[in-house]
Amino acid sequence: MTSRALWVWLAQACRPGSAVWGQLRSMGQTPERLFAADREQLAPLLGRKRTVLEALCRKDLAPAEEILSVCAAGGISVIPFDDPAYPDCLRRIDAPPAVLYVRGAADLAHLPFSVGVVGTRTATDYGRTQAFALADKLARAGAAVISGLALGIDAVAHAAALAAGGVTVAVIACGVDRVYPACHLRLAEAVCKQGALVSEYPPGTMPERYRFPERNRIISALSSAVVVVEGAENSGALITARYAMEQGKATYAFPGRADDKTSAAPFAVYRAGGRMLLCAEDLLADFPREAAGLTPPASASKPPEDPKAVIARLGVCSVGDRPTSVRSAPGATDTPKRPPCEDDMSAPDLSGLSSQALALLYAIPADGSCLPDELAELADPATLGRLLTMLEISGMIGRLPSGRICRTVSLP
Repeated sequence: MTSRALWVWLAQACRPGSAVWGQLRSMGQTPERLFAADREQLAPLLGRKRTVLEALCRKDLAPAEEILSVCAAGGISVIPFDDPAYPDCLRRIDAPPAVLYVRGAADLAHLPFSVGVVGTRTATDYGRTQAFALADKLARAGAAVISGLALGIDAVAHAAALAAGGVTVAVIACGVDRVYPACHLRLAEAVCKQGALVSEYPPGTMPERYRFPERNRIISALSSAVVVVEGAENSGALITARYAMEQGKATYAFPGRADDKTSAAPFAVYRAGGRMLLCAEDLLADFPREAAGLTPPASASKPPEDPKAVIARLGVCSVGDRPTSVRSAPGATDTPKRPPCEDDMSAPDLSGLSSQALALLYAIPADGSCLPDELAELADPATLGRLLTMLEISGMIGRLPSGRICRTVSLP
């Protein structure tokens, strides 16, 4: 098995969240080969990826060793791609993380049947009620609940699974030594005791807007099925649903009320081929073999705790009453300031964009995705590539493993 330091070096060189490592792996490359290769050998493999080329040419393992030292001191597990503890479901996607960082008790390689429950930060009372009931019943049946620790639907799903005594995994868009939003520190610590916090970003990494769409592919990959409970027409939950569909996962839409804006995302999932879902029992009935193999938690026979009491006890926040800053997990040495991001498709600052960049942004469907070729008439190839890269770095667009582009912000 390749040394962990070599894997961490590779993950940082290829940039966590990108598809570069998956592409190099498909060419038969390994960390050992890439570390031993010189510039002339690496250049043909990487094409125009000059930044990655330069990083791979730096044969210095000291930064990777420092990351491993921080992880050891903080009780963070480092799981490289070739480790038996690395989940097979992640190995099969187009853009697998080279390394996972995990804080918690869950064995990711042997999770029970898992369901991703995702939705909007601005959840309605109806949405929170339905998400809690769904996650509660799934956890009581023995299924693991996967989500992203965000405000709204995500946090409610985690809380319900915890209260039911089940396993829940939170895939986050920062280092696992950080908690975002800050108000979910208590929830995150409970997740670690009964499940796990998971990230492809090393300790100390702050959340940035573009990292939220990147982590969504891991939520869908760890899930056998994904349910979208609520979301607006440009909800970030739709990115998770798109990843799930591309990965061949069963994708469900929980129906909302017709006059709610947050019903748009479930309807978009249904329109794209997702299944309508009314309760956890219906989902489990679609997976009879998996459901038959589940072991309910010991506390499953106890009556459900009042959802409001659970939410209060675990510190689950709503959009209107939370600070969205980052909190350091216990053992971390600093408390960073509020990051310039939100885990949703909130309105961006467009003032610094050129008219050409704005035109590109508006040309990308709000409720779908497109190929770069479909935008070719708006700019010459060199300019198009530069503008798309700039928009991706700024977190306004994301790239799916298929190469398609999706917008990650709401436009006026």
